[in-house]
Amino acid sequence: MKVKTAQKTIKEIIADGERFLASKGNENARGEAETLIAFGLGLARVDLYLSFDKPLTESELQKLRGYFKSRVQGKPLQYITGESIFRYLKLKVNDKTFIPRPETELITELVLNIIKKGDKVLELGTGSGAIALSITKEGGVKVDATDVSKDALEMAKANGKLNEVDGVKWLESNWYENISNKYNVIVSNPPYVSLEEYNSLEKEINEYEPEIGVTDNNNGFKCLKEIISKAPEFLEDKGHLILEIGYEQQEGVDKLLKKSGFIDIRFEKDLTGKIRFAVASFEGTGASGTE
Repeated sequence: MKVKTAQKTIKEIIADGERFLASKGNENARGEAETLIAFGLGLARVDLYLSFDKPLTESELQKLRGYFKSRVQGKPLQYITGESIFRYLKLKVNDKTFIPRPETELITELVLNIIKKGDKVLELGTGSGAIALSITKEGGVKVDATDVSKDALEMAKANGKLNEVDGVKWLESNWYENISNKYNVIVSNPPYVSLEEYNSLEKEINEYEPEIGVTDNNNGFKCLKEIISKAPEFLEDKGHLILEIGYEQQEGVDKLLKKSGFIDIRFEKDLTGKIRFAVASFEGTGASGTE
């Protein structure tokens, strides 16, 4: 007579998943195990704790094994679940959009600290729409958001509907190519990783995330230089430019900003204490650059 194997419970699968991910070097093994299991079972993470003793079917286990296999092979957690949390937003993401990072949430804070009612904001390279949607939702201002990728813009539009955020105008544009207005604030998190650095990044990034969202295929300054040099044409007097940059790019970005006539330049640190953001103001026609 064949003995029926006891079905594993949610509690046991969480423990198994945590051990498996930890054995592969995952530093957030418990959290990611719970996220994958909740996603696979169609539950909120908190509901897992209310269903610890629920046994799982073989088909459910097979699905979860597939998710865990993909994760240890390097596929980002957000691409497996198809979503990412950014400030107060739940965003859809896929391999056509760069995954919003926690440190990028701070660039939104920098914009919110500057804008006032009635200001116009331009975001260059919106990707999933995280920054533009957050500024609109929290700051109550209109935002024009561009991206060169049609796929990224479709995802950004979907995220606007998902989060019930109106007030963002989505524009297909290669940086300023299709822009004609002037703005009080221009914000961007452009690809600032050099090609050399990109080739040495972890598999999770350079094999899964869109290359166009990570590297400029140059020295890391190509996109930053274009954004900075042309920004004065699209900024109102006393407007601001806010950029995310690499932590070793402060000196180079400072020179580019000064050359283009920006003043009151300051650099802000990210959550790890590294320089990550540049903030500068532009006086207008009276400003002059320095070589």
